[in-house]
Amino acid sequence: MILECPMTFYSGPKGPFTDIKASIALAIGSFFPSGFLAEFRRRGAQILGATLAGFAIVILLSIISFAPDDPSLNTASSAPPENWLKLPGAIIADLCIQTLGFAGYLIPLFLFAWAWSCLFGQALKGATVRLLVLPISLILLAAVCSALPISTQWSKPVSAGGAVGELALAGMHSILPMPKAIWAMISVIIGGCLYGLSLPLTTQELQRSIREAKDQKGGNSRMSPKQVATSEWRGNASQLAEPGFMGDASLFEYNDP
Repeated sequence: MILECPMTFYSGPKGPFTDIKASIALAIGSFFPSGFLAEFRRRGAQILGATLAGFAIVILLSIISFAPDDPSLNTASSAPPENWLKLPGAIIADLCIQTLGFAGYLIPLFLFAWAWSCLFGQALKGATVRLLVLPISLILLAAVCSALPISTQWSKPVSAGGAVGELALAGMHSILPMPKAIWAMISVIIGGCLYGLSLPLTTQELQRSIREAKDQKGGNSRMSPKQVATSEWRGNASQLAEPGFMGDASLFEYNDP
Protein backbone atom coordinates (compact mmCIF):
# COMPACT_ATOMS: atom_id res chain seq x y z
CA MET A 1 0.00 0.00 0.00
CA ILE A 2 1.38 3.39 -1.01
CA LEU A 3 0.43 6.30 1.23
CA GLU A 4 0.80 9.71 -0.38
CA CYS A 5 0.93 12.82 1.76
CA PRO A 6 1.91 16.33 0.70
CA MET A 7 4.71 18.03 2.55
CA THR A 8 5.18 21.78 2.93
CA PHE A 9 8.13 23.50 4.51
CA TYR A 10 7.62 25.46 7.71
CA SER A 11 7.62 29.13 6.73
CA GLY A 12 7.32 30.75 10.15
CA PRO A 13 5.42 33.98 10.76
CA LYS A 14 3.95 35.67 7.71
CA GLY A 15 5.75 38.72 6.44
CA PRO A 16 8.08 40.07 3.74
CA PHE A 17 10.75 37.62 2.54
CA THR A 18 9.19 34.87 4.68
CA ASP A 19 10.29 32.11 2.31
CA ILE A 20 13.84 33.43 2.16
CA LYS A 21 14.10 33.72 5.95
CA ALA A 22 12.66 30.23 6.40
CA SER A 23 15.07 28.78 3.85
CA ILE A 24 18.04 30.42 5.56
CA ALA A 25 16.86 29.21 8.97
CA LEU A 26 16.45 25.68 7.63
CA ALA A 27 19.89 25.74 6.02
CA ILE A 28 21.59 27.06 9.16
CA GLY A 29 19.62 24.69 11.35
CA SER A 30 21.00 21.74 9.39
CA PHE A 31 24.60 22.69 10.23
CA PHE A 32 24.35 24.34 13.66
CA PRO A 33 22.50 23.40 16.84
CA SER A 34 19.20 24.96 17.83
CA GLY A 35 19.54 28.45 19.24
CA PHE A 36 22.76 29.24 17.37
CA LEU A 37 21.31 32.30 15.61
CA ALA A 38 19.97 33.74 18.86
CA GLU A 39 23.30 33.29 20.61
CA PHE A 40 25.19 34.68 17.62
CA ARG A 41 23.02 37.80 17.55
CA ARG A 42 23.37 38.28 21.29
CA ARG A 43 27.16 38.02 21.23
CA GLY A 44 27.37 40.28 18.19
CA ALA A 45 25.19 42.87 19.89
CA GLN A 46 27.40 42.76 22.98
CA ILE A 47 30.54 43.31 20.90
CA LEU A 48 28.86 46.21 19.10
CA GLY A 49 27.75 47.69 22.43
CA ALA A 50 31.25 47.50 23.88
CA THR A 51 32.64 49.16 20.74
CA LEU A 52 30.10 51.99 20.88
CA ALA A 53 30.84 52.52 24.58
CA GLY A 54 34.55 52.77 23.78
CA PHE A 55 33.93 55.38 21.08
CA ALA A 56 31.65 57.32 23.43
CA ILE A 57 34.31 57.43 26.15
CA VAL A 58 36.98 58.59 23.69
CA ILE A 59 34.79 61.37 22.26
CA LEU A 60 33.62 62.52 25.70
CA LEU A 61 37.15 62.71 27.13
CA SER A 62 38.33 64.53 24.01
CA ILE A 63 35.58 67.16 24.21
CA ILE A 64 35.94 67.69 27.95
CA SER A 65 39.65 68.38 27.61
CA PHE A 66 39.28 70.56 24.49
CA ALA A 67 41.84 73.35 24.18
CA PRO A 68 41.54 75.82 21.27
CA ASP A 69 45.30 76.16 20.83
CA ASP A 70 45.96 72.44 20.48
CA PRO A 71 47.30 71.32 17.10
CA SER A 72 44.52 69.97 14.88
CA LEU A 73 43.52 69.74 11.25
CA ASN A 74 43.19 73.52 10.89
CA THR A 75 45.52 74.69 13.67
CA ALA A 76 49.27 74.57 13.32
CA SER A 77 51.17 74.56 16.59
CA SER A 78 54.49 73.24 17.77
CA ALA A 79 53.35 73.08 21.39
CA PRO A 80 52.34 69.69 22.78
CA PRO A 81 48.57 69.19 22.92
CA GLU A 82 46.87 69.76 26.25
CA ASN A 83 44.11 67.35 25.41
CA TRP A 84 43.96 64.28 27.65
CA LEU A 85 44.13 62.01 24.60
CA LYS A 86 46.94 64.02 23.00
CA LEU A 87 46.82 64.67 19.25
CA PRO A 88 43.99 62.24 18.36
CA GLY A 89 41.85 63.71 21.11
CA ALA A 90 42.66 67.26 20.01
CA ILE A 91 41.55 66.48 16.46
CA ILE A 92 38.32 64.80 17.59
CA ALA A 93 37.47 67.62 19.98
CA ASP A 94 38.21 70.28 17.38
CA LEU A 95 35.91 68.62 14.85
CA CYS A 96 33.04 68.20 17.32
CA ILE A 97 33.28 71.66 18.95
CA GLN A 98 33.98 73.56 15.76
CA THR A 99 31.15 71.80 13.93
CA LEU A 100 28.38 71.50 16.53
CA GLY A 101 29.54 73.54 19.53
CA PHE A 102 27.87 72.51 22.78
CA ALA A 103 25.62 70.15 20.79
CA GLY A 104 28.70 67.98 20.26
CA TYR A 105 28.24 66.66 23.81
CA LEU A 106 25.10 64.91 22.59
CA ILE A 107 27.15 62.57 20.39
CA PRO A 108 28.71 60.54 23.25
CA LEU A 109 25.35 60.50 25.02
CA PHE A 110 23.80 58.98 21.90
CA LEU A 111 26.57 56.38 21.70
CA PHE A 112 26.26 55.51 25.39
CA ALA A 113 22.50 54.97 25.01
CA TRP A 114 22.94 52.65 22.05
CA ALA A 115 25.78 50.83 23.80
CA TRP A 116 23.50 50.16 26.77
CA SER A 117 20.75 48.96 24.45
CA CYS A 118 23.09 46.58 22.63
CA LEU A 119 24.53 45.18 25.86
CA PHE A 120 21.34 44.72 27.86
CA GLY A 121 18.30 45.54 25.71
CA GLN A 122 16.75 45.12 22.30
CA ALA A 123 19.76 45.87 20.14
CA LEU A 124 19.26 47.59 16.79
CA LYS A 125 15.50 47.83 17.23
CA GLY A 126 14.32 50.57 14.85
CA ALA A 127 17.92 51.58 14.26
CA THR A 128 17.42 52.85 10.71
CA VAL A 129 14.79 55.45 11.57
CA ARG A 130 16.59 56.52 14.74
CA LEU A 131 19.88 57.02 12.91
CA LEU A 132 18.20 59.05 10.18
CA VAL A 133 16.70 61.57 12.61
CA LEU A 134 19.92 62.00 14.60
CA PRO A 135 21.69 64.44 12.18
CA ILE A 136 18.54 66.55 11.90
CA SER A 137 18.20 66.78 15.66
CA LEU A 138 21.86 67.72 16.11
CA ILE A 139 21.59 70.49 13.50
CA LEU A 140 18.50 71.96 15.16
CA LEU A 141 19.98 71.78 18.65
CA ALA A 142 23.22 73.33 17.40
CA ALA A 143 21.11 76.20 16.01
CA VAL A 144 19.59 76.60 19.47
CA CYS A 145 23.08 76.86 20.99
CA SER A 146 24.02 79.46 18.39
CA ALA A 147 21.07 81.61 19.44
CA LEU A 148 22.11 81.58 23.09
CA PRO A 149 23.96 84.68 24.37
CA ILE A 150 26.90 82.66 25.64
CA SER A 151 30.39 84.10 25.57
CA THR A 152 33.32 81.73 25.84
CA GLN A 153 37.08 82.03 25.81
CA TRP A 154 37.29 79.70 22.85
CA SER A 155 39.02 81.04 19.80
CA LYS A 156 36.64 78.80 17.88
CA PRO A 157 33.87 78.23 17.10
CA VAL A 158 32.38 81.62 16.38
CA SER A 159 29.28 80.72 18.39
CA ALA A 160 28.21 78.18 21.00
CA GLY A 161 26.52 76.16 18.27
CA GLY A 162 29.52 75.79 16.01
CA ALA A 163 29.63 76.40 12.29
CA VAL A 164 26.66 74.11 11.62
CA GLY A 165 24.48 75.85 14.19
CA GLU A 166 25.42 79.28 12.87
CA LEU A 167 24.61 78.30 9.28
CA ALA A 168 21.36 76.58 10.26
CA LEU A 169 20.15 79.59 12.23
CA ALA A 170 21.06 81.95 9.41
CA GLY A 171 19.26 79.72 6.92
CA MET A 172 16.09 79.67 9.04
CA HIS A 173 16.17 83.44 9.33
CA SER A 174 16.63 83.86 5.57
CA ILE A 175 13.64 81.60 4.83
CA LEU A 176 11.33 83.37 7.25
CA PRO A 177 12.65 86.52 8.95
CA MET A 178 11.74 86.08 12.58
CA PRO A 179 13.62 86.85 15.78
CA LYS A 180 16.28 84.31 16.64
CA ALA A 181 14.56 83.62 19.96
CA ILE A 182 11.47 82.31 18.15
CA TRP A 183 13.54 80.13 15.84
CA ALA A 184 15.43 78.86 18.89
CA MET A 185 12.18 77.88 20.61
CA ILE A 186 10.96 76.06 17.50
CA SER A 187 14.31 74.32 17.06
CA VAL A 188 14.60 73.20 20.68
CA ILE A 189 11.12 71.63 20.58
CA ILE A 190 11.55 69.84 17.25
CA GLY A 191 15.22 69.02 17.80
CA GLY A 192 14.63 67.76 21.33
CA CYS A 193 11.80 65.48 20.20
CA LEU A 194 13.86 64.11 17.31
CA TYR A 195 16.87 63.55 19.53
CA GLY A 196 14.72 61.69 22.04
CA LEU A 197 13.40 59.57 19.17
CA SER A 198 16.95 58.75 18.09
CA LEU A 199 17.75 57.27 21.49
CA PRO A 200 16.89 53.58 21.79
CA LEU A 201 15.80 53.76 25.42
CA THR A 202 12.25 54.72 26.20
CA THR A 203 11.08 54.45 29.80
CA GLN A 204 9.65 50.98 29.21
CA GLU A 205 12.75 49.82 27.33
CA LEU A 206 15.01 51.23 30.05
CA GLN A 207 13.13 49.36 32.77
CA ARG A 208 13.26 46.15 30.76
CA SER A 209 16.98 46.62 30.08
CA ILE A 210 17.73 47.13 33.78
CA ARG A 211 15.66 44.07 34.67
CA GLU A 212 17.46 41.93 32.05
CA ALA A 213 20.83 43.21 33.26
CA LYS A 214 19.95 42.16 36.81
CA ASP A 215 18.79 38.77 35.56
CA GLN A 216 22.05 38.22 33.70
CA LYS A 217 24.06 39.26 36.72
CA GLY A 218 22.08 36.89 38.92
CA GLY A 219 22.43 34.05 36.46
CA ASN A 220 18.76 33.93 35.57
CA SER A 221 17.79 33.13 32.01
CA ARG A 222 14.35 34.65 31.79
CA MET A 223 12.87 35.02 28.34
CA SER A 224 10.10 37.27 27.17
CA PRO A 225 7.09 35.70 25.39
CA LYS A 226 8.43 36.99 22.10
CA GLN A 227 11.83 35.41 22.77
CA VAL A 228 10.17 32.13 23.75
CA ALA A 229 8.11 32.09 20.54
CA THR A 230 11.18 32.91 18.46
CA SER A 231 13.19 30.17 20.16
CA GLU A 232 10.41 27.63 19.55
CA TRP A 233 10.17 28.67 15.91
CA ARG A 234 13.93 28.23 15.43
CA GLY A 235 13.78 24.86 17.15
CA ASN A 236 11.00 23.72 14.81
CA ALA A 237 12.93 25.03 11.84
CA SER A 238 16.06 23.11 12.88
CA GLN A 239 14.01 19.93 13.31
CA LEU A 240 12.57 20.31 9.82
CA ALA A 241 16.12 20.82 8.54
CA GLU A 242 17.26 17.41 9.83
CA PRO A 243 18.00 14.65 7.29
CA GLY A 244 14.74 13.20 6.09
CA PHE A 245 12.95 16.50 6.02
CA MET A 246 15.16 18.38 3.57
CA GLY A 247 14.68 18.22 -0.18
CA ASP A 248 11.81 18.58 -2.54
CA ALA A 249 10.29 15.15 -1.90
CA SER A 250 6.54 15.28 -1.42
CA LEU A 251 5.79 11.56 -1.32
CA PHE A 252 6.42 9.11 1.44
CA GLU A 253 6.16 5.39 0.91
CA TYR A 254 4.58 3.38 3.65
CA ASN A 255 4.37 -0.42 3.34
CA ASP A 256 1.34 -1.77 5.14
CA PRO A 257 2.37 -5.10 6.67
